[in-house]
This record gives sequence, structure tokens and C-alpha cells, in this order.
Amino acid sequence: MLKWGEGRLALEKGHTLKGAHAPKGGLALEHEESHELEWCRAEEADFPDVMDISRGVFGGLDYLPARYHAWVRDPARRVILAKKKGKVDEGVTGSAQYLLPIPYCLRAVKSRKSFSGVPGKPDQEIFTTQFETEDILLKLEATIVQLKESGVEWDDPVLLGATDVKRVFLSPKVVDEVLPGKTIIQDWAPYKPLESNLEKLVRQDLIWMADDKEEPRVVSLGTAPYRVPLGTGYHRLNIDIFGKHFPRVRNQFLAQVQQRVSTLEGPVYCILSFEPSMWQDMLLFCQTALGLHMDRDIEGQSLLETDI
Repeated sequence: MLKWGEGRLALEKGHTLKGAHAPKGGLALEHEESHELEWCRAEEADFPDVMDISRGVFGGLDYLPARYHAWVRDPARRVILAKKKGKVDEGVTGSAQYLLPIPYCLRAVKSRKSFSGVPGKPDQEIFTTQFETEDILLKLEATIVQLKESGVEWDDPVLLGATDVKRVFLSPKVVDEVLPGKTIIQDWAPYKPLESNLEKLVRQDLIWMADDKEEPRVVSLGTAPYRVPLGTGYHRLNIDIFGKHFPRVRNQFLAQVQQRVSTLEGPVYCILSFEPSMWQDMLLFCQTALGLHMDRDIEGQSLLETDI
């Protein structure tokens, strides 16, 4: 388990890494066993080795191929590789990253049982599915029309600009009552709701939505689709929705998918995170209205209460 600290990156189970802020040279790794690893700053030239350890990770859904170069070039981020005899060592760890001058990620998001004190209850549930863009666009349009005509609660989700994002996501009501654990989760990365973090996030190609700018009960963000090695032409689409009002969560899910896939072609693997109490409602809606079925049984996201 990785610990994010002030100038120190440590590995449990006997591993200790010191001087993690040193930009040059190797980093000494102490281990209760005899083998040693060299920890060093990742570089562009390490990409082929990193790709070797990425094969098969997350069943072909690994985000690393799409993000490695941006991470390495980010002046506020440090990517650390574990090497053994000059090669990235996949037996111990692939890579670790931390952000400077202070970590943006103050907690970790793990797909495992909750550590928040409620056994087995995650902070966000996960629904995974895949579809062809041409097919889903027709189904989305028909479903939205049907919802509007049937009298079922429907209000068009509101797209948020940069100024609106900061005002909505930093409002005390959203932080205290909408965000899980008072934390923004974007594609499995947790961010404390701070203006500096939102300034970083709004520079990314994210789609931000709310049900209402003034009294939001549901908010969401959709990550730009990126290519993954699952198969030819596959894109991964992550949508994170926060709030406990199912009709509005459903509406933002439909709107997020519609916004993103309208510019894509080919297969998409969608990972949706949302409030756990809505699991059955969301599953039933996706199956009956859109013909979508859960692809993989991934345990919900849990925010660890200790810094790691």
C-alpha cells in the first residue's frame, strides 16, 4: 500500500523509500529481505518498459498508455518507477505518482470493501458496460424523448462552465451533502474540494453537470474518452455522478453519455460510479431502457480514511 506524505513515499510490508523529492539519481529502497530496487524519476524513454507491465492490467482497461506522457511532463506531478537491474520491475510495483508542492489526492480510492466504518458498504457503486456508439446514440435519443413525454421526472441537466464549477462544487451544501466523504472522485482519483484542485481539473477535458446551479442535489463529471488496449478501436469512458436523487442521477448519466459518444466511433467501455443505494434502480433502468447489461462485477469504490 502506498503512503503519500510530506517529502516521503513509503511502502508497507517492510519497504521504506526516503528522499522521494530528489529529482536526480536513484532512490534507495530498504527491505527486510535482501533484494534491492532502485526508485527513480520516470522519463519519456521508460515508456516501452512501462507498457510491458501494462499488458493485461485491468483486463485491457488500463489508463496508463493514454496518460503516461502527460504525467511525465506535468511539472506538478512526480512519477516514480521501481527498477531492478535497470528494468522496470513488475513483480513489486509498476509505478507510483505523487503531486507537488502538496498532494492533490489526500485519500485513496480502492475497489475493495469499505474502510469507512461500514463493513461492505462502498462510497460509490460501480456499473460497467460496453456498447457501440452508433447503437447507443439511437437508444439515448429514444429514451430521453420517452421520459419527457411520459411525465416521468425530467429536467435537462445543466452544463457548467469553469466559474460555475467552482461555485457549485465548493458550495458547503454540495460538499457536505452531495459529495461522498466530502471528496470529488474523477476517474478513480480523489480530490479534496479546494479551489486549487478545481483549477487543475477545469483545465482538463471534463464535462461538468448539475441538476441546478443554485440548489444542486446531483452533480457529475465525465472524463474525456481515451483509447485502451481492450480491443481494436476501444475507448474507455468514465462518468462519476454524486447525489441521492435517482431520476436526476439517471438524467445526468444519459446526458453525459450522449455528450461524449456523439463525437466517437466504434466500441466504448463505460464505467459509471454513483450512490450505492441506487444500484438496483440503475441496473434495471440500463437493462430495460437501453438494453445495457453489467459487463464486469467490480466492487464499489471506497475512500480510505488514512493517507496512503
